[in-house]
Amino acid sequence: MITIDLKQLRVLHRLKDAAGHGMDDDCAESFATQGLYVDTCLRQVSIIADASITKTFPIDTETDVLHGHDAYSFLLQTITGLNSAIPGETNVLGQFRCAWKRWLKTAHTEQIKQLNPLLLQLFTDGKQIRQDYLENTGGASYGSLVRKILQPETKAHILFVGAGKLSLSMLPLFTAWQTALWNHRLHKGLRVDHNALIFSPKASNDAADWASQLVLTTPANEDNDSRWLELANKHQISHVVHLGIRRAEPGIWQHRPDTLHFHDLDDIFDLRQHQQTLRDNNVVQARHACENIAHRFAPHKSMPLNVQAQP
Repeated sequence: MITIDLKQLRVLHRLKDAAGHGMDDDCAESFATQGLYVDTCLRQVSIIADASITKTFPIDTETDVLHGHDAYSFLLQTITGLNSAIPGETNVLGQFRCAWKRWLKTAHTEQIKQLNPLLLQLFTDGKQIRQDYLENTGGASYGSLVRKILQPETKAHILFVGAGKLSLSMLPLFTAWQTALWNHRLHKGLRVDHNALIFSPKASNDAADWASQLVLTTPANEDNDSRWLELANKHQISHVVHLGIRRAEPGIWQHRPDTLHFHDLDDIFDLRQHQQTLRDNNVVQARHACENIAHRFAPHKSMPLNVQAQP
């Protein structure tokens, strides 16, 4: 059970704009020192177990402050992916867990005592929600959407840049193709169970030479993006999907050649919405079809129900 008084629970939530901008750095840093702070591609969330904290620092008009049960409900919906652009996706849970583990190493003992029971209960409740309602959503993961966008040929070589949870969560959906991972630094203890190659940090040129399609799971970064744009051009990579770039601020990728098929995070969201629309339309059409078939085989109004068919 939660031992924290929910009356003291405060959640600050700021949605980022289309270019990925959120609260200013000073404000974000201030709240990061007061509780568990999570920064994702779409939102910033600070979880605080002290109601007085939100009165200490200035909060801009774009930041929501949630209290008590409303705050807990929001957190539960967020970690289960219900507040994501791809409802039901699982990657946001991994982001919260990683932030939580980092926080445990740096937080003050009193903060951990106040907040950690709530977080443990939150992850338990989130697991139950997923088991009861979301396990069979299917087709809404980043991996399935990236695969749909790439539409790789049988002989495609797909290189994932970044060796975090997002890349590892997508690899099982690409077992029909040759895959590889590259990361900017050695990832100690990295285990890949899907026969993917692992290129060393110094072998980015070899990795690009091997690849025919590229999936970047890394945040927008001028140095990293410049490196891979140059390598994609040099080695004539046909498709690039960048999951850390928004359409409104493509950065260095706006200078890509016309021959390079480039897709950003908004393309993933658009595809998901398109698929959902098709799915909704198909359901409506199927219902109408069932009704039409039922009417077609229903007895004619002028025909008694006990009439026997003529030989």
